[in-house]
Amino acid sequence: MSSLYPPPRPRFSRYDGQNDVIWVDATGVQATSKEVIDDLFDELCATAKSFPHRWIIACWKDAKITDPVVADHYGRRSAELLKLSSGIVRYAATDALTRTYIHTEVHKHRAEGSRSNLYASREEALAAVIEMRKAPPSSTSRR
Repeated sequence: MSSLYPPPRPRFSRYDGQNDVIWVDATGVQATSKEVIDDLFDELCATAKSFPHRWIIACWKDAKITDPVVADHYGRRSAELLKLSSGIVRYAATDALTRTYIHTEVHKHRAEGSRSNLYASREEALAAVIEMRKAPPSSTSRR
């Protein structure tokens, strides 16, 4: 039976047809548990499945990963998301510990093609994606 209500709008992600990217707004997310990471990544994976092999540009402003166990889970879920996309670019990661966790987890998953791709602004992140799209196919290891 179909619902009388439309499906819920995604809280964190949206597809941008003009730039052909998936924007993620994780502003203020406090990743204090694996469940918080799963809530975010379940939605991101669903969006990525609807728009496969697109670049994902994620805002991490004021977001925090607070624990090494949660960071490890973030790394595993990021690697899963990476398989559904052309790559992941992050910007505005303002929390120093979160940036460190992102770098650490990306390094652990380098063999799977993971790269940290951390930029200061949305504009820089989009410009980086545009440049990476121009790279020859053998350069996809920059994801």
